[in-house]
Amino acid sequence: MSADRNPSGSAATAASSSSASVPESATPSALAGRRVLIPRDGSWGENVSSLVQEFGGTPVVVPLVKFAPPADPGELVSALSDIEAGEYDWVTITSVATVGILSEEQVFVPSTTQLAAVGTATGDALEDAGFHVSLTPSGQVANAQALAAELIALLGDEPASILVLQSDLASSALADTLTDAGHAVTAVIAYRTVPVPANVVTDGVLLATGIDAAFLTSGSIAAALLARFPTLVAAAQRVAPADAADADAAVTGEIADPRQAENGMVFASIGQGTTAFAEHLGMPVAVTAEGQNVEALVTSLARYFEESHV
Repeated sequence: MSADRNPSGSAATAASSSSASVPESATPSALAGRRVLIPRDGSWGENVSSLVQEFGGTPVVVPLVKFAPPADPGELVSALSDIEAGEYDWVTITSVATVGILSEEQVFVPSTTQLAAVGTATGDALEDAGFHVSLTPSGQVANAQALAAELIALLGDEPASILVLQSDLASSALADTLTDAGHAVTAVIAYRTVPVPANVVTDGVLLATGIDAAFLTSGSIAAALLARFPTLVAAAQRVAPADAADADAAVTGEIADPRQAENGMVFASIGQGTTAFAEHLGMPVAVTAEGQNVEALVTSLARYFEESHV
């Protein structure tokens, strides 16, 4: 793609994710003695590991998924070229992985094309990469439905050409909703999400030493964790909310019943969409981040353990 050029045609000010919504902090020792599963490696895993260590926790990096090129890379190459040519009024970005592709390919986004991010984490990643974000859903829920609803409301009765870049695991809900609203939508697979094969040695050590908490940062991460470590999920079922009030607390970032953490592993989710997906799989979520970014995710988990006193 276009090399040596600002990826965004309009002015873009890099925004640190620290400016996003972060809950009230916990004490530096809130995660002391806690082993926390980090589901991705690379720079993302290093960043989250550092945040866990700031609260005294022990990060355990276990990559659960990796990203691979789409089955038809030519379709993606064509779509990225069309972005640079100004063929689209809007491009929707629904994951940080897609941001990485735009950055790696040095895609130039003309000022006539606007970017819509599914949530604050994706929006922050776009801004950090030098792209200008025109729309991020303002509500507590960040998912395809919320993004479609706000984009449709913003556009009103004026039809727009929209490119939907998504994972191979994503549903057609976003594209279908926008199409039904009268817009010209092109949906393109930007990448495939592939489970990382199990490692008998390292997985055996992990199971033997135990995990106190695991971060769920997407539905695909939740599914991969369930498939790879079913016994950990079974243990986590012992920390499910004890009653309806606790269940409400779990999805609002509040602290659930301290009895939940007495045994088993705690699941901490990055947002309500991921929480709903994980619980559909039978994975009880004790903590849902108050803001959809990793700082809020780690801080919410730290506060959970701090206030549970177990």
